[in-house]
Amino acid sequence: MRLLILGTALATLCGSAAMAQTAAIGEPIAVSAESLLFHPADPEVKGVGRIAFKGGLALKSDEPEFGGISGITVAPDGETFTAITDQGRWISGTLTYGADGRLSGIAGVRIARMLTDADRGDSKVDQDAESLTSLKTEEERGSLLVGFEQRHRIGLYRFAAEGMAAKPRIMDVPAPLGDAPLNNGLEALCALPDGRIIAVTEELLDKAGNTLGAILPPPGARGAAATFSLTRDGDYSPTDLALLPEGDLMLLERRFSPATGVGMRLRRIATKDLEGSGPARGEVVAELNMTFAIDNMEGLSARADEEGRTLLYVVSDDNFNAPIQRTILLMFELTAAPE
Repeated sequence: MRLLILGTALATLCGSAAMAQTAAIGEPIAVSAESLLFHPADPEVKGVGRIAFKGGLALKSDEPEFGGISGITVAPDGETFTAITDQGRWISGTLTYGADGRLSGIAGVRIARMLTDADRGDSKVDQDAESLTSLKTEEERGSLLVGFEQRHRIGLYRFAAEGMAAKPRIMDVPAPLGDAPLNNGLEALCALPDGRIIAVTEELLDKAGNTLGAILPPPGARGAAATFSLTRDGDYSPTDLALLPEGDLMLLERRFSPATGVGMRLRRIATKDLEGSGPARGEVVAELNMTFAIDNMEGLSARADEEGRTLLYVVSDDNFNAPIQRTILLMFELTAAPE
């Protein structure tokens, strides 16, 4: 009897350990990747503005929870990625490249339900994750910040240590950002090397019609948020923000109309301009319409490769509306400004 009890206890312990490991790394899912032409009507087009196309993939999966990707962060070496969905899921995997360095495939994809500060199942109000950034300070390296809409808040996840099983430490969103419309809140987060966090809303505007954002103190630090504004034009709204290797910011913007479909724009903004007296405008790096291989582009990540080139990764949110919309992952090289 004692042996039976001991065996049962060991089996339970092993089962619990296996479940904990699965929770940390997620469940494996099959995802196919189809290579894309940058400009299907003219395959000779290799870039636009100041971005050169370095490969694109249309991603598909029979897993019903795959889709709705709203944020992505790619590791500094470009080998792995972590993404979030607006249904409150983590997605991770490995990126593969051809001999020419172009993005060629995706492997080892895993998915898991994101833990939140509420215990109400899959309530959209609690699970609407819209923005993602990795922290850069030594104390928090490997941790991720997730911005949520509807119930506006920021969650700090110690992802490097706990993986997909991480529980968040909640950071309140200060006014006026916390007063954003329910479905137009923290669309972009970007962590600076000194620990401060840049937060940008989708549709919260100042009296002049500019987009409102704020520079938040580092997680756990005291201090007031400093608000700023970004110029707004051409029906574009912010969808993500990434820190470039040299310290500037890259803003991803999106527009949509029934007549012209979706559009995507990239704007480079000097970080110091956010602390100026007027709205920051920046430089339009590239603007793409439906003639290019784009969809509802929502997530942006940036890194430098071994040769010092700046690479951008842009991912789309298909709104769980396949096959009408697609999950697309594009890679670009940021090219030098003309002299």
